Amino acid sequence: EEFPVGVRTYTLHDLRPATAYIVFVRYATLIHTLKQWSEVCRFVTQAAHSLEVVARGETTFGIAWERATLPESVGYLTPDPTIHKFELTVDGGRLLPEPIELPPATRSHTFVDLDPSTEYKVRFRCLTKEGRWTSKTKPVVVRTAAMPEAKVLHVGETFVVVAWDRDPPEEETKVQLEISSSNRNYNRVVEADIDPQRTEKR
Repeated sequence: EEFPVGVRTYTLHDLRPATAYIVFVRYATLIHTLKQWSEVCRFVTQAAHSLEVVARGETTFGIAWERATLPESVGYLTPDPTIHKFELTVDGGRLLPEPIELPPATRSHTFVDLDPSTEYKVRFRCLTKEGRWTSKTKPVVVRTAAMPEAKVLHVGETFVVVAWDRDPPEEETKVQLEISSSNRNYNRVVEADIDPQRTEKR
């Protein structure tokens, strides 16, 4: 980059997160000869946050985030890690892409009252101590699970066989069934572990 004589500050953009850089400068004399490069400083850019889906259901999903570790930085200027606030934006289904602001101590957030079997895109950024917004992360795409369809296969004197399915299927590990009579005199909740590899759920 070249600057006129009067320039005293300049902001470099599009640097890589968590990367070490060395800044060199040189100047042109009045007779238009260039001096040798001289090192001004060494610095490490701030590490970016990474997002992951930690839970997902038919009408809800959870997002968690953490900041990556900086590389070895002995002798380098390091950024202030202080965060003023976080911002999440989710887009999809009936939701409008309105930002959700969260305090700096927050490390996860759960979205509720969503539509089943719907794709959502979540973006994330944070406001630094200096009052600068970081770049938004690439969207994390989440699809809520489809509602299961249950049906009765067999009814006997003392038993009932119930089957269920989803489209697309999910890797369930536990199922809970509630059975009650029409007058509510009988009510029973059954919870059982299931094999997620089984294609037949009953």
